[in-house]
Amino acid sequence: MSSSASPTPASTAKIASLLSAAGGSCSRGCTTAEKLHWWGKGIDDSDCAALAAALAGSKEPAKLKNLLLGSNSIGDACVAALAATAGKGALGELRSIGLSRNRITDLGCESFATAWASHMDKLRALYISKNQVGDRCALALATALGQRPNLTSLSIVDNALTGAGLKGLLEALRPGHALREIAVSNNSICSPPDSLGAALESAAAAGLQRLVVKVAGRACAKHDDRDGAMRSWQALQQRVPQVRLVYR
Repeated sequence: MSSSASPTPASTAKIASLLSAAGGSCSRGCTTAEKLHWWGKGIDDSDCAALAAALAGSKEPAKLKNLLLGSNSIGDACVAALAATAGKGALGELRSIGLSRNRITDLGCESFATAWASHMDKLRALYISKNQVGDRCALALATALGQRPNLTSLSIVDNALTGAGLKGLLEALRPGHALREIAVSNNSICSPPDSLGAALESAAAAGLQRLVVKVAGRACAKHDDRDGAMRSWQALQQRVPQVRLVYR
């Protein structure tokens, strides 16, 4: 289970101050009933727990559609708090959640996936890039995708996924799913595994249009490995032309 965090008086006051500062340009950060664009606000797990408590304790019907908490200092405890809040119906209108550039691990991702599958049927976009997640996260999200076909965009860039995690995500897609783009650049993926071809064909039949899998230098440590990987991805593109592969 994920670790827990509790609001402190200071974190409660900080979140109350942020919530009261309504307005702002949503391209830079804003606070409205439907949008909390709070990237780079120095939010930690205690602050996030205070936010979760405020959302759960609101007497107003759930209105929040965009929750963007990128470039903060949140981890698994924050995600666990948000998952608990989702269980109370406070995130039922959420369309987009951004958790990139934090320190979330597979534990936090699994907490989110469980909450998404059970309580967030309107979610369309999930951004969890530049964290510390890997195949366990990908497979948990794949399970949730099986129950939530409305997601249109998924970004898990700059993490530790391997071909097995990517394959799990692709295999989760079925006709009727809305997911059109998956971004998994700069993970632990060099050449596509042999089994990825069939998974990509299945995803293409389900409507996937674009797979961004730019190969990281750390995944292809040797120049020869990278050259071979490029040829393998090119062959896969020729095999499944319905999906645009971005691998360079």
